[in-house]
Amino acid sequence: MIDKKQWTLLLGDVFFLFLSGILALFLRLDGSLTWQTARAWTNTALIATLPMVLINRSLGLYSRLWAYATLSDMLKVIQSVSALGLVLYLIIKIGSFNISLGALVLVWGILLCSISAFRLSFKIIHDRILVPMPKSDDMERTLVIGAGLAGQMLVKELKRHPELNRLIVGFLDDDVEKHKMYFHGFEVIGSIKDLPEIAAEENISCIILAIPSAPGEVNKRVQKMAQDLNLKIQTVPALYDLVGQKALISDLRSIRLEDLLKRKPVRLDHAEMFQVYQGKVALVTGAGGSIGAEISRQLLNYEVSTLILLGRGENSIYEINRELREIVKKYKNQVVIKPVICDIRDRQGLEKLFQSYRPQIVFHAAAHKHVPLMEMYPIEAINNNIFGTRNVAELALQYGVERFVQISTDKAVRPTSVMGASKRAAELIVDCLDQEGKTKFVSVRFGNVLGSRGSVVPVFLKQISEGGPVTVTDERMTRYFMVIPEAVELVLQAGSLGQGGEVFVLDMGEPVKIVDMARDLIRFSGFEPDKDIEIVFTGIRPGEKLYEELLTAEEGTIASRYEKLFIARKRVVKKEDLIALLDELEVRSSNNNIKNEELIQLIMATAEKGSVISPETLVSNES
Repeated sequence: MIDKKQWTLLLGDVFFLFLSGILALFLRLDGSLTWQTARAWTNTALIATLPMVLINRSLGLYSRLWAYATLSDMLKVIQSVSALGLVLYLIIKIGSFNISLGALVLVWGILLCSISAFRLSFKIIHDRILVPMPKSDDMERTLVIGAGLAGQMLVKELKRHPELNRLIVGFLDDDVEKHKMYFHGFEVIGSIKDLPEIAAEENISCIILAIPSAPGEVNKRVQKMAQDLNLKIQTVPALYDLVGQKALISDLRSIRLEDLLKRKPVRLDHAEMFQVYQGKVALVTGAGGSIGAEISRQLLNYEVSTLILLGRGENSIYEINRELREIVKKYKNQVVIKPVICDIRDRQGLEKLFQSYRPQIVFHAAAHKHVPLMEMYPIEAINNNIFGTRNVAELALQYGVERFVQISTDKAVRPTSVMGASKRAAELIVDCLDQEGKTKFVSVRFGNVLGSRGSVVPVFLKQISEGGPVTVTDERMTRYFMVIPEAVELVLQAGSLGQGGEVFVLDMGEPVKIVDMARDLIRFSGFEPDKDIEIVFTGIRPGEKLYEELLTAEEGTIASRYEKLFIARKRVVKKEDLIALLDELEVRSSNNNIKNEELIQLIMATAEKGSVISPETLVSNES
């Protein structure tokens, strides 16, 4: 069904087809256009009308939003008119119409100009008449920092939405080769260091940081300058959040602590990940949690055929299911989303899932992770983190899963807590099963992630909003931190790289002092630490360490093919030793007869019985 707008475009094209020929012949013949020549063109144009409509429909020239026309749209017009020129040439030759080749070339030029102008008129009417420009005095004078692709797309979007009251003054970019250049009508007027002078000269009130790949040092510098100049600051999302690389103005947000900890983007092998994940049935356990949810989001980018979201919390699974379905709908992705409510301790329920969906890739992110709570409820850690992992891993082996990726933690290294020990036991299970079949089992070990539920950041922010004090356990306490999307990118890369048996360790960068993080958050909120908001030290909690380790001293690592992704030397336990450990844990937990220290000692005694596997051996298997 052709609507009114499409009829307007179609009739306009037909009109300009006839008009361009008459005008071209008139000019070509110096105004002496005869009736016979005009009739020859009329017959030619009548025959060409249907092919023209079909060509334009096939190129989408009747379905595009010309009010938002771009260069790619105009290239389609050039393709259409060029194809039509060929059709006209064939009609003239076959029909022996008395029209010269020179006149036909002139027809092509006039038709291209007229059809292009006709379509661009929709954009002009929209921009100049239908969407009135607000007065510049009422608009927020804005500088865009970064004149790369993201900055250019952002400015283009802002130009389309003058109702947002943003007056773009220009770009700042440290690439001196871009200085004095114009993008979408706006000049690159200086470098980031010039912000104080330019902000004063141009009466700037807002800056937008449009460098998604900027490391934390750059973000920190810009944030500090904006704070000193009392400027509003916003940023575009990170590259992994730009689905389809579309920087939408709705994605603009305030700068966050995560932006200050970002490092240079990791160079990943997306082709390898596509090869491993595309078209596969993927199961994510703990899909409602912070890590599981982000794994699920990023798997959409690699076009898995089916994505199974498993979790025992109905609310979190409902939310991630709804979010992913909206993404699939918005970007016309073909991924089938299957939410499943099931506890990983429910062996029968899990087996039914494996029978029904036959997953080919499993990401095991379901786990209890809170150290103090697991000190209080060690049986929960045993049943969920150890026996739950055994259930999922054994079923993965039984049903021929291709790859099994377990999310582990730095707390599994020389564990001093129940949670850390339970995750070390989970690593032992995965290592042992890797030797029994074709499934490639790997573990990925990393530290804390910012933005996860229960992390220190939301706790600190809540304390700041209440006027303090902000509580830190110990002034010396440090932790490794990574932003969730960056960590998950590396998890997916490890999953595609692993040949089975590896414990991958993520390069978490330099450890961060928790007290420094608290001070940064207080400053972010517009206060001075120890002056407006007090910091109180409460003492280390049970099971906590002052310093986390990603490796034991005897382990060591070797680099993989990818930066920030290393393979650890590890100990692989014998199957009989692992079974003995699990049997004892099962008996002791069912009788509720185990102390925290005994649990840690039991697990580590078994781990230390294992034979050492050099990471060099594992790397040689990959090459």
